[in-house]
Amino acid sequence: MNLTSSGTNIRPRSGLLAHVAAGGKLALAIIFVFPLAWMFLSSLRPVAEIFQYIFPFSLWTVVPLHATLDSYRHLLRDEPFGRYLANSLIVASCVAAFDVAVSSMAAYALARIRFAGREALFFLVLTVMIIPFEALLVPLYLIVRWLGWVDSYAALIVPMVPRAFSIFLLRQFFRGLPRELDDAARIDGCRDWGIYWHIMLPLSRPVLLSVTLLTFQEMWGSFTWPLVSTNNANMRVVQVAVASFGQGDGSPRRSPSCCS
Repeated sequence: MNLTSSGTNIRPRSGLLAHVAAGGKLALAIIFVFPLAWMFLSSLRPVAEIFQYIFPFSLWTVVPLHATLDSYRHLLRDEPFGRYLANSLIVASCVAAFDVAVSSMAAYALARIRFAGREALFFLVLTVMIIPFEALLVPLYLIVRWLGWVDSYAALIVPMVPRAFSIFLLRQFFRGLPRELDDAARIDGCRDWGIYWHIMLPLSRPVLLSVTLLTFQEMWGSFTWPLVSTNNANMRVVQVAVASFGQGDGSPRRSPSCCS
């Protein structure tokens, strides 16, 4: 009887906790989604109305009073936004592809091939991960300028390859694969390149996909290096272009609503 009563007492408590947890998750979802929704709805406002109803908070703080698509018209008509998107897509795709190719080969050498100085070289890779990228901006720019790559895709792509984090992640994955795979392949006549190409890469598809997506995402959102290495407006990536929209004369095509 005691067990039954205690069981009946537990169920309401667990149900209450479930409702509290659901309410907390809903509140967090609203907190994270609200800024995105506000940005989108602000893009539908006239320029003069964007900050007009922020204080005091009311329905018109969120919902546009006079909805319009003028900001999108100005963005697509007066700005080569398609070119900016294409630049970002080209840079992010090329960096992701080259990074996976180069980093996987470097990671294979560090994980599966025994040679003098291997651990020291890997320690150097870890050290590079610690150095903030901003500390490398000036020397990187001087090298790019010396090569004559300023305002080119080479300046946006080559310095970003390979990424130390990609080498680290792939190296750790390769180290977890059984050594017997290498031994069996060598018995069949495979050398290092054959083992890498025919065994390591097919087994590494999940981590290769993860590295590709992480690199693409990081390059798509990159701002500092594209801003430093390009002066020509035709070479702008999306992030630099969006930042430039808020630096004009306050006309509709330069309104912050275009950025959303």
